[in-house]
Amino acid sequence: MKRVLISLLFAIAVVGYLRAFNKEVYFVSSAYINFDQNSEAISNVIDTSGKLSLYKVERIKDSLQVAKANLGGMLMDYKSSDVRDVLFYVHGYGKELVDVYERALSIEETYDVAVVFFYWPFKNSKGKPSNLMQAKRKIESSIPSFKAFVGLAAEVRRSGEFGNVSLLAHSLGNYFLEIYSEEDNSDFYTFDNLILNSAAVNDKKHSEWLNKIDIQRRIYVLYNKHDFLLKGLQFFTRARRQLGNSVSHVALPSVNYIDMSPLVKFQFPIGNTHSYFTGEVPDNTEQVRGIYSTLIKGKPIGDYAYFSVKQ
Repeated sequence: MKRVLISLLFAIAVVGYLRAFNKEVYFVSSAYINFDQNSEAISNVIDTSGKLSLYKVERIKDSLQVAKANLGGMLMDYKSSDVRDVLFYVHGYGKELVDVYERALSIEETYDVAVVFFYWPFKNSKGKPSNLMQAKRKIESSIPSFKAFVGLAAEVRRSGEFGNVSLLAHSLGNYFLEIYSEEDNSDFYTFDNLILNSAAVNDKKHSEWLNKIDIQRRIYVLYNKHDFLLKGLQFFTRARRQLGNSVSHVALPSVNYIDMSPLVKFQFPIGNTHSYFTGEVPDNTEQVRGIYSTLIKGKPIGDYAYFSVKQ
C-alpha cells in the first residue's frame, strides 16, 4: 500500500512538472518568423508593418514549436483555465525565444497568472549580439509591433472575461515605454498596473516621458541600489545612472517608487540583483514574492514595512 501511494504521488508530481514545462504560451513578435523552418530560425529582421503577429509556443520533447494564433483562440484558452488575471510581459536585452518562454512559465507558476509576452530580437544582421545602441535601434523599429501588443491587451480588457490586466517591462524592455510615450496612448485605459522593473533607462528626465503615458490606473517603478548589471551598464557604456538603480531626479506624484534594496541587497549570483522578480529571490524571500504577486495580479501595493514607497 505504501509503495502504491508513493508511486501515485510521484506520478502526480511528474504530470504537474510536464504541464508546467510543456505549456503553451502566447506571444507577439516584432521579428519575422519563417514557418518553413523550425522556431530556432526566427529572423533578426524587424517587421515594421504594425500588423499584429500573434503566436503560441510550447516545448515538444527537446525543442520549441511555434504556431500562428488568433485572438479568439487565445481568449477561449484563457476562459477554459482557472486563471483570472493576465500579465503582458516585455523582456530585456539578450534573450532568445526559449529564454523568454521559460521566464513566462516561471512567472505563471510563481504568481498564478496568464502571461502574454512580447518578443524582440537582439541580434544584428550578422547574427551577432548587438551593442546597446544597436539594441535600442531594434526597439525603436519594433514600436509598431509593440503598439499592436498594447492593442491586444486592450482587446483582452474589453472582452470583460478576466480579472486584472497589467504590464511588466523588465530591464531594457522599459525603453519600449519611453519611446511609446511619444505615441497617442491616452484613448483607452488598458492596464491596472504598469510595472517598470529594474529599468535600464536613464533616471534623468524619466518623469518627462513617463508622465505622458496614460494607459494605466497605477504606475510602479521598482529599483535596487545594488543592481550590479545596471551599474556595469553605466560604467562600460555612455549610459547615465539607470532608473532601476536609483531615483534621484524629479519624481512624479502619480508614480509609486519602490526601493527593493533592503530586501534584495547585493548577492550572488549577481543576476539576482537585477532579475529579482522570478527565481531564487521570490522563492526565498516571502516579502519580495508578496509585493510582486500583488503588482502582477493588478492590485494596489498596500503597506510593506521593508519597502520605501515614495509618492
